[in-house]
Amino acid sequence: MRLALKSLTLAAAIVGGTWLTADAQDASTPPVQAAPLPSPDTVVAVVNGQNILLGDVEAAQTMLPEQYRQVPLQAIFDPLLERLVDARLLAEQAEKDKIEDRPEVKEALAEARRQVLQQQIVEAAVKAGTTDDKLKAIYEKMKGQPDFAQEEVHAHHILLQSEAEAQDVIKQLDKGAKFDELAKKLSKDPSAASNAGDLGWFTRGTMVKEFADAAFTIKPGTVSQTPVQSQFGWHVIRVDEKRTKIPTFEEKEAEIRDQTAREIVTALVADVRKDAKVQTFQIDGSPKPAESAPTTPAAPANP
Repeated sequence: MRLALKSLTLAAAIVGGTWLTADAQDASTPPVQAAPLPSPDTVVAVVNGQNILLGDVEAAQTMLPEQYRQVPLQAIFDPLLERLVDARLLAEQAEKDKIEDRPEVKEALAEARRQVLQQQIVEAAVKAGTTDDKLKAIYEKMKGQPDFAQEEVHAHHILLQSEAEAQDVIKQLDKGAKFDELAKKLSKDPSAASNAGDLGWFTRGTMVKEFADAAFTIKPGTVSQTPVQSQFGWHVIRVDEKRTKIPTFEEKEAEIRDQTAREIVTALVADVRKDAKVQTFQIDGSPKPAESAPTTPAAPANP
């Protein structure tokens, strides 16, 4: 299958407007289930002897507005294919007119080629370095780190609009009122009416800082004795349980993959820079001032 040059595909410009609204199914009502697509190498059109593959149409869909990227390709296939035919014909005419011989076009094509090569070397390196086996090996190493296990809290809360209201709730609790009943009756959290303010298990990073700082210092089985203010209002917090949990590979996979990919790209760039001869200038093209060597402190005088 040919490599799709997304930055130069005319379909990106052609489909940027509203042409699909008249020709294709409403994107807000996609079919419940679309049939599986054939192979990307399936020939779906022939333009002056040149094939357009299903994979070309799939690549063009990825450049459409969000609402059309979400629908099954079958829903917009015919109009999208016609636009790709138009794009292919325009490109052929440009070749006949020798548009590519223009200096600005030559530079644009050269830049597009550089971008594709850059993208491919990065993608190849990341793909090779982020296989499931390699990611799982990294996960196993991470499990041995002392800070890998995460502290979690299971808590309930009552959300109030003012500090005075929160203080009043704390007083009622001190007098024996039931936390769950007050949460269902008074909390401004919409879900509290059904779950009594139950937040389930959470880690520190999943809550706003003010709430997390308080929740992780309250002893299990007790209620905050002072209201906790956050961007949502004033909270009265009851901590039910605390535990230390080791995240599963599935829970950490995306994080490990992203971090590993960044490290791979950083190492790749450092490697290609290692033997390269690079000279950079100031914004006006003039040489950058030489960096002054660090001065060595004078030795103290002998007494």
